[in-house]
Amino acid sequence: MADLFPYEEREKLSEKIISLFKNKNLYVTFGISGTDAVEIAIKTLFLYTKKEKIISFKNSYHGLSMGTIPLTNLKHFQNPFRKFLKNYSIEFEFPEKEEELEKLEKKLKKLNPSKIAGIILEPIQGRGGIKVPPRGFLKILYEFCKEKEILLVIDEIFTGFSKTGKDFCFQYEIDFPDILCLGKALGGGFPISACVGKKDIMKVWKVKGDPLYASTFLTHPLSIISSLYFLELYKKEKTLEIVKEKEKIFKKYLYELKDSNKIKDIRGKGIMWGIEFKEEKFALKIWENLIQKGFLTLLEGEKKNVLSFVPSLYFSEEKLKEIISHIKNSLRM
Repeated sequence: MADLFPYEEREKLSEKIISLFKNKNLYVTFGISGTDAVEIAIKTLFLYTKKEKIISFKNSYHGLSMGTIPLTNLKHFQNPFRKFLKNYSIEFEFPEKEEELEKLEKKLKKLNPSKIAGIILEPIQGRGGIKVPPRGFLKILYEFCKEKEILLVIDEIFTGFSKTGKDFCFQYEIDFPDILCLGKALGGGFPISACVGKKDIMKVWKVKGDPLYASTFLTHPLSIISSLYFLELYKKEKTLEIVKEKEKIFKKYLYELKDSNKIKDIRGKGIMWGIEFKEEKFALKIWENLIQKGFLTLLEGEKKNVLSFVPSLYFSEEKLKEIISHIKNSLRM
């Protein structure tokens, strides 16, 4: 019943989350999972704008519910359900090179904004293959949305809380989006997410009678307390300094592999990195070898040819050195 009857700790958590940002004129709606946060964001777009289309990006990942799958532009997730989906998504290419920003701007100029409720994106794509856009990408979208009165949603469920070297990845380029989705690290191991939006937008949820969004275990006390404790530690631990040092370690060891003719690209930021292999079969082989050695990683991207590294903040240099050593041995085979 916590969604109907707020309690002190829940309100404290809302305040703590808002305190992370310069903009204090914000409102927090909680969910249980990252997908929940995106669902709330989607519904907010529709409720607030009364428009029916949302721009998302190729290879994006925003959840696997029937509401979020249209925005998760990874075909192996979409295809089994395609004929059942209401397609409200307009798919754009996710830019990876600076010259692609010009194409993006041209496409945006041709767009008729009358049916566009908003734009949703990950500032760095996670499941899509650890894709890092060129600088200026967020600023272009931010200014376009402001000019056309379209809402900008940034999904930092994966990238949030220092993983990329800033508290939140959007802070490299803009002050604050209209809506921000948070999750994963926020709960300190317990299930919780948050949709943080500007107050004048989020007030659209205030209706008489039953709330438009509710769930049995929403804002469960254990999750709230765990999240409060996480945020307390997050401020004490000087997390950004740790991430910057860990980024140097990643660059030191991963770039040792860059001359291999089996590797297409090595990219990342902070403690979020990916090795893109030229061949899917070889990527699978590397992944299987690492699992056999006791290292759990994921293969990302539409082709499953990007080996991703998004470790705990406290990973050791020795462990990364050991992983790279195993990859080097596989590259020689």
